[in-house]
Amino acid sequence: MSVSLNRWSAHPYYFINGELDYRVIKALTSEMSYFVQGAERSNKFKEGRWDGKECLLYKSKKGVYYFPVGMMDCAKRVFSDFEVEYFIQDIKLENVQKKYKPLDLTWTGHELYDYQKRSVMEIKANEGGTICLPTGAGKTLTMIRIIYEYNLPCLIVVHTKELLYQWEKNIKAYLNGRCPGLVGDGYSNFDPITIGMMQTLSQKIVKDHVTLDYPIILFDEVHRCPADTAYMVSMACNAPVRIGASATPTRTDGCEKKIWAAFGEIKSRITAGELIERGLLAKPEFVFVTPPSIYIGRKSHWSDAYLQGIVINEGRNDLIVKKAIEYAKQKNTVYIHVERIDHGEILAGRIPGSVFLSGKDSTTKRQGILKKYAKGDILVLISTLLKEGADIPGINVFIAAGGMKSPIGVIQKAGRALRIAPGKDSAIIVDFRDSGRYLADHWVDRFNAYCETFGDYVPHPEG
Repeated sequence: MSVSLNRWSAHPYYFINGELDYRVIKALTSEMSYFVQGAERSNKFKEGRWDGKECLLYKSKKGVYYFPVGMMDCAKRVFSDFEVEYFIQDIKLENVQKKYKPLDLTWTGHELYDYQKRSVMEIKANEGGTICLPTGAGKTLTMIRIIYEYNLPCLIVVHTKELLYQWEKNIKAYLNGRCPGLVGDGYSNFDPITIGMMQTLSQKIVKDHVTLDYPIILFDEVHRCPADTAYMVSMACNAPVRIGASATPTRTDGCEKKIWAAFGEIKSRITAGELIERGLLAKPEFVFVTPPSIYIGRKSHWSDAYLQGIVINEGRNDLIVKKAIEYAKQKNTVYIHVERIDHGEILAGRIPGSVFLSGKDSTTKRQGILKKYAKGDILVLISTLLKEGADIPGINVFIAAGGMKSPIGVIQKAGRALRIAPGKDSAIIVDFRDSGRYLADHWVDRFNAYCETFGDYVPHPEG
């Protein structure tokens, strides 16, 4: 058996031309599918009209199979297993370079660490792929260096205003004042280097029929790519060089195959443990606290359990307040992360000198408060803002007051406290061994995420 894999010139897919044994098609279907979380609750699944899986191997009206470009490694493995010869007709990078005018970029960023240089080389050697660098490892610096190395137009996709402006600031700093185009938060400026919010890009594609004609697409916080809007934007750009980046590019719902479909599998990875050992991230010191147990009825919905067990749990909030005051008296800068505004307001009312920030606050107010916090003028900051891409410097103590279970969220948030600074070689991470319906399981998920990421730095939960 032999087939040719032809890259579609208009969209990021490969067509399989040639006859394939049914066993190969079955294997491709299996390897390019994943079970959709919660599918078992749908009527289609219960009635046997759907197997609960989403398949990324498609069949055209003419009977030709095709798949997203990022699944090429998967296809190669299947073809190898079945001894299928294949020939790839791709979009050649050298032809793309002829089409687009070089940007003549000038590098003004600082020298990269060896692991960052290695990531640049690995991504260039594979002409794209997913890059995994832990929070605090200089992921943005590394990605901008990749843009500099290619010296070609690039679309950078982000999902928040904070990331939009952080990227703008860093591109100006690292590329000799280069001003990128912005698409989002009221801006609609497409330039050779453009930073676009995925929500706004989606609207431009659907309503204004905008074509994303870039030879390079880079998706920051690529673990969000499986969401419908993010995936649609990713697949609307037929860039031959496709790069996804995240500190946590895998997911608990199994749909990371959509990340690989859009940007390719992980081609470069470094762990938090490696950087901690080298002194490039602060050493985490975990403090696990056991709140008083609280009864949550077996028939309670998740929202009620969260309200009773987290937001208005007086015993748990007492411990948060006690820890925050204790660490602040030692002149530590304390960050308390909450998921809900009402929880933040409750804690702010009980912790003297603390300040609460949320998404409702203006950008000007947020920037002003964060500057004071960075200088040490505010010792306790309570906020809902410490999520992907948030840059809140100077955290000595991180208190995970908001609970929740997402491994991605847990590691992203805790990792913000591990950025090194003058006189700082360690950081304290406080979390809670919650009990009761939903909450006990969420604690176990958080603890397992800590163990998987930080290994021997994590004490036993009863330690």
